[in-house]
Amino acid sequence: MKLGFIGCGNMAQAMITGILTQKVVSPQELIVSNPREEKTAKLKDEFGIITTTDNKEVAKQSDILVLSVKPQVYPAVIKEIRDEVSTEQIIVTIAAGVSMAATERQFGKEMKIVRVMPNTPALVGEGMSGLCCNEYVTEEEFDTLDQDKLQYNYVWIYDKKPETEAEEKDVSEDLMKAMGKVVTLESFVPQYQNQAIIFTGDDMGSDKAMIAMLLYIIIVIMAFVFGITTSNTIAKEAGVIGTLRASGYTRGELVRHYMTLPVIVTLIGALVGNILGYTVFKYICADMYYGSYSLPTYKTIWNAEAFVLTTVVPVIIMFVVNYAILHQKLKLSPLKFLRRDLSIRKQKRALYLSPKLKIFHRFRLRVIFQNISNYLVLFVGIVFANLLLMFGLLLPSALDHYQLEIQNNMLAKYQYMLSVPVSVMGGSNKLEGMLDMLLFSLDTETDNEDAEEFSAYSLNTLPGKYKSEEVTLYGIHDDSKYIDADFSDGIYISQAYADKFLLKIGDSITLKEKYEDDEYTFKIGGIYDYDGGLCIFMPQEDLNQMFDLGDDYFSGYFCNSEITDIDSRYIGSVIDLDALTKISRQLNVSMGSMMGLVNGFAIAIYMILIYLLSKIIIEKNAQSISMTKILGYTNGEISRLYILSTSIVIVLCLLISLPIETTIMEVLFREMMLQSISGWIALWIDPMIYVQMFVIGLVTYAVVALLEYRKIRKVPMGEALKNVE
Repeated sequence: MKLGFIGCGNMAQAMITGILTQKVVSPQELIVSNPREEKTAKLKDEFGIITTTDNKEVAKQSDILVLSVKPQVYPAVIKEIRDEVSTEQIIVTIAAGVSMAATERQFGKEMKIVRVMPNTPALVGEGMSGLCCNEYVTEEEFDTLDQDKLQYNYVWIYDKKPETEAEEKDVSEDLMKAMGKVVTLESFVPQYQNQAIIFTGDDMGSDKAMIAMLLYIIIVIMAFVFGITTSNTIAKEAGVIGTLRASGYTRGELVRHYMTLPVIVTLIGALVGNILGYTVFKYICADMYYGSYSLPTYKTIWNAEAFVLTTVVPVIIMFVVNYAILHQKLKLSPLKFLRRDLSIRKQKRALYLSPKLKIFHRFRLRVIFQNISNYLVLFVGIVFANLLLMFGLLLPSALDHYQLEIQNNMLAKYQYMLSVPVSVMGGSNKLEGMLDMLLFSLDTETDNEDAEEFSAYSLNTLPGKYKSEEVTLYGIHDDSKYIDADFSDGIYISQAYADKFLLKIGDSITLKEKYEDDEYTFKIGGIYDYDGGLCIFMPQEDLNQMFDLGDDYFSGYFCNSEITDIDSRYIGSVIDLDALTKISRQLNVSMGSMMGLVNGFAIAIYMILIYLLSKIIIEKNAQSISMTKILGYTNGEISRLYILSTSIVIVLCLLISLPIETTIMEVLFREMMLQSISGWIALWIDPMIYVQMFVIGLVTYAVVALLEYRKIRKVPMGEALKNVE
């Protein structure tokens, strides 16, 4: 059997990996096409499969053809291959929102079509899928599926949806008991616990929190740019303002005049940005999620919250910042404006510099000290720009470091969480339930020498400023070979738990039952080096006694090798390295492209800020530059005096700003994690990020320096004769 894939995005790669891992077909029986050779080359090198850039070739050779492209691309792909496929081939579609009827119409002939809906993130690599076929797929063809891997699942929908999770829990338990009277249930997952349903929303919610934080940083930068632009405008037009004030114009009239243009420009820019966001740039965001999830064809709708944050807020900020600056600056008398004396404080005497210093050194130092206020503003601008750049650079490194820490500090290579059949808990026949429980106990015994029993229970943190989170309690053997902890001083908590809630040894924590009012208080006796989740470690005997689980109760195994002698229906989940790093890998994929955009945006803002602030310094020193030209200095010599002075300040600002940006980012990253992520991913900044930020800063300023040089060349000698008192 020849299996073909058209398209090899994240979803297709996950499917291909699973198919080859499970040995459904051999690598020589699998052919993949994609217009980008680098994607297929990776799969070819890794698995030895056949690859091509020709979709028609895949269509011709495949007995079963999987269309793994985005929903909006289906019509074009089908049009390309419909003359190459026969009615004997089976076409598998995985696109959400593309019906079988629509696919049949596009092929224009009686094709065998199977529609599959994977309902887990692509990077999970496993899960369940909904499957249906049209009337042209025969029973014999359907029966060729691996029946051992085929499961029948049932779903229900609410007549009246519960308003809270507590109500949903009650309804779910009632349904479970009712169904248990007529059928034997092997598993039962209510909606509120179904990761296939809630994970995508949670992941998008975390992305929204990250983008919101990015937006706040940009808004602060905008306010800063608005402020310095307004101040520079007032300085440049001081003579005009003084003349108008002396002619009888009020301060309010001038404030309204100078506020009109910035506010209008901001409003126009925000509206244009909204239009681009709803048209051109929406495809970039959509592609990010189509690369990770099987989603239906999206529909663009107007978002009032986004409009407020991207349009209303910037306009308000522009208005407030400009009004505050104008109101303060225009307090000066008309005479001061005419004299271009805009300083509120008295001019300080020039700083004494030793004549032992060379004249050029003294000149550069004098330039720096005379423009100290402008350089302070420049420093603030660098902090803001670098903060944005750090945000874009640190997330991939933080996720990579998290995965490495998880790998180095796992409790065991495998954690097998056992699952008691729902029929045991929900059956009406007590005798039958006892027999089932006895069978469960016997069937969950293992001969694996590495296996070590543990008990597990879950509680929730108390609700407060942030959402309540689930905490896993582990009951550990006294002589455990996997968990090295001394419980004489109290329970141990995981490092992730301690970091997230700023807990330390000696503190007390209070947890509660998720749906009940019962609360439990624990004293922290130690912190265990484990970042894989919010966990508590305590003696197994204490945990079983605290929750009336029975003396011999256990709910799982720690093991460093795979357990193969327990029936798979009794294994609820297996926590290994792949399971622990799913969230971080998913974030890396969904946010990877976004971080590239952020980095580009940060560099652009950095360049604009540095240019704007450097330009102000040159303009304020135009008379001095003009005078040096009159004295015979060349443009190159003058540039070295002024540009080198600014370069020294830039280097110092870049170095000094790094610890400040780190401190700010720690606060912002922590807030983002608390709001959006269940569990905890600690902030880790790769030292190379600081090197990258410093180099990017220098290279960016080098470009700005060239623009500054052109600015200095254009300063006329006659500038020195202007505004001389």
